[in-house]
Amino acid sequence: MRTPNSPFRPIYGSTIQLPATTTSSRVAIPAIALPAVAMRVVHTTGTAGVRWRSGSSTVTAVTLTDPMELPGNVEVFGINAGDTHIAVITDSGTGTIEVTFGTGI
Repeated sequence: MRTPNSPFRPIYGSTIQLPATTTSSRVAIPAIALPAVAMRVVHTTGTAGVRWRSGSSTVTAVTLTDPMELPGNVEVFGINAGDTHIAVITDSGTGTIEVTFGTGI
């Protein structure tokens, strides 16, 4: 029986990389990942924190208010049903986050 505290289980083939600058940009969530209820976010390159936001095809990341991934961080977040894109931005500098979709925590 699965419990709400199951370990993170990736959907293989769902990983995307999101390079970020001081201008918001977005990437589509792969179709294979759309049943996901969680996503693992890893800050992979750069020295700037990367802010992100999930949403529709018009989603825009916002400095100072959206969640920030610091260099080297790894976190798991829930994702809303119906989200189709992820947007990223930095307050300054550049950085890249990698997102893998799946279930669990």
